[in-house]
Amino acid sequence: MKRLLCILLILWAGRLMAQNGSQHLTFEGGVGVPLLDLGRLGYEFNSQHHRRHEVFLEWMKTRETDYQTVLLGLLIKLVIFRRNATSLRFRAGSALGTDFSGLIIAPLVGWEFSWVLLKRLELCLGSNSQLLLWAKKAEQWRVVLDAGIKIPLN
Repeated sequence: MKRLLCILLILWAGRLMAQNGSQHLTFEGGVGVPLLDLGRLGYEFNSQHHRRHEVFLEWMKTRETDYQTVLLGLLIKLVIFRRNATSLRFRAGSALGTDFSGLIIAPLVGWEFSWVLLKRLELCLGSNSQLLLWAKKAEQWRVVLDAGIKIPLN
C-alpha cells in the first residue's frame, strides 16, 4: 500500500511540473469607450497546454463623470495562435468589485497579443469587453484597448 501511495504521489507531482511553471507580474494601462482610463496589476501563471491564468486587480475611471470602479478577478487565457516569440490568446473571466456605492460583478471577454523580448520579458496588447452588472445604466458596457508589460518572476 505504501508503494502504491508513493507511486501516485510521484505521478501527481510530475504532472504538476509538466511545464516550466513561468510566472509573470503584469502591469497594464489602457483607454476605452466610453472615455475611460484603465490600470491593471496582475499575477499570471501557466497551466497545461500553454494556457495561462491571471489574477488581477483593476481600476477604471470614466473621464466625463468621474465614475470609478475597482475590480478583483480571474482570467483564463486560451491559445489561438502561437509561433516563436509571439502568441495570440482568447481571454475570458469574471471580476467582483465595487463602484464605491454598491457591489459589481463583471464578466469579460477579449483577446491578447504578446511578444516576448529578451529573457522572457513580454510586451502585450489586448482588448476587453466588460458588462458591469448592478452598475449605473450609462456605465454598464465597456470596451477597452490596453497595452502593458509582463515581468518574469522566476
